[in-house]
Amino acid sequence: MMKKLLCTLLAILLLAAPALANETVRLSDVNSEDTYRITLTRKAKFAGEEPNDHYTVQQGSATDGTYAYFLLESKDTFQCALFKFDMADWTLVDVVYHLPVDHGNDMTYNPNTNQLVVVHNRPNRDTISFIDPETLEIVGTHKLTVEVFSIAYSQTRNQYVVGLSGGQDFAFLDAEFNVVETHLANNTGYTTQGADCDDAYIYFPQWDQPGASNYVIVYDWEGNFVNQIKIKDLNEVESMFHVGDRVFIAYHAGRATVYEAKVEKITE
Repeated sequence: MMKKLLCTLLAILLLAAPALANETVRLSDVNSEDTYRITLTRKAKFAGEEPNDHYTVQQGSATDGTYAYFLLESKDTFQCALFKFDMADWTLVDVVYHLPVDHGNDMTYNPNTNQLVVVHNRPNRDTISFIDPETLEIVGTHKLTVEVFSIAYSQTRNQYVVGLSGGQDFAFLDAEFNVVETHLANNTGYTTQGADCDDAYIYFPQWDQPGASNYVIVYDWEGNFVNQIKIKDLNEVESMFHVGDRVFIAYHAGRATVYEAKVEKITE
């Protein structure tokens, strides 16, 4: 009788116990064996104000570690506005309009030159521009030998990684933007967006429009596919960047929206 009672109590306790929480991990610690997901916490939502309120479509983003920079495209002028936010409290520091960087599809920061590097993408897919992060003014433009849709900079390697237009393959460029090597991608069929990288991996946010889903596609620096991580959001992902272990993802959701990302290893 006592044994039966103890078994019943144990069963009740097990049923009442909460499910094990998913483990939070660093994005740079993901592997190819486990399954992960990304959840989001909103930090800011914004667009151009009158008379420039047609600058609403989020495109490239980047950070210098203190400030975050966001390019918003105008469907009226086909130019971009550049917004600068203080990441300590997400207050707007500065904004400039009418930047001739075309689609402004992606952007990265090079601390060695103290410049933002912007990928124009369509219609000038071989063009990048350099922007002073203090004045937010274009200080130079360069023609690449390849056409690209995204860009990220690795200070450790002193190299850029770029997504190659016309597909999902990618290449490494040296500090003078010469092609060092190219890699074939594991083609997902999703819409390509921006790029980010750290010492461990290269990251490509992608938009699965038919499935109304977003993913971060992860590769190592040997060009090997590592993982595909689903983001729990239905809006269109555009670009991403990080500060240390903190990851931020920018979206086009009618207005530009930036979130901080949390990566979870699914254990439930």
